[in-house]
Amino acid sequence: MRALYGGESGDPIPVGCKLNRNPPLGVLTVKPRDPSTPPKDDKPVDIKVNYISINVTLVGQIMSNQKFCSQKIFLYCAQEDTGNLSGNYAWYGRDGSKHYDWTRLPDDGEDVEHNCEHNAKFCNLCGNPQGYLVTQKDLLPVTRLVLAGTGIGVVFDNTECFDLLSSCQEIYDTEQRQTGYFGKNRYMIDVDKAGPLRPFRVICEFDKTTDNAVTVVRARYLLDHLL
Repeated sequence: MRALYGGESGDPIPVGCKLNRNPPLGVLTVKPRDPSTPPKDDKPVDIKVNYISINVTLVGQIMSNQKFCSQKIFLYCAQEDTGNLSGNYAWYGRDGSKHYDWTRLPDDGEDVEHNCEHNAKFCNLCGNPQGYLVTQKDLLPVTRLVLAGTGIGVVFDNTECFDLLSSCQEIYDTEQRQTGYFGKNRYMIDVDKAGPLRPFRVICEFDKTTDNAVTVVRARYLLDHLL
């Protein structure tokens, strides 16, 4: 746990932090108390999610001040159209509001395979899950999920937030030279702004004479990112 400032009261708020060395990145995290729900043939999916936090409302104020936040949700043994939310079937934000928009993760992508590895019992029963991404930072974390059908297993990932910009040009234009900076013109950027692509390292070359910035991606940085 760490204490961050940024709530309406101005007092320090305890939050979860994940500190990555490679790539160098600090991530604010909000963890579900019970992240996985096994498939139940006799019960439809209507899950209320509680989080390990001193106060989710106060943490939400910190999250709203971050650049990007996201949460991944994985559905096991679900019909192909289960993720097409409408009517009573929706996810609910931290304020209790109902929502239908989320992004399907690639079926053969790293996130889906990683979740399958960490939920082997579900994966052996159902195969790879359907993965969905929620990126509305003012609504996260998801507090309830209602789905059509029965026999569906659900895994909620941690909600994660971080302060990064999407390109060297954005860093230059906004004059936020310290955001994502870790020395010698090296920066962390997030090109799809909390989308499925993970943040990676670049070198930023700023040219005041042309009012432009060049983003340089070295091969070894890409290799580290892919590995």
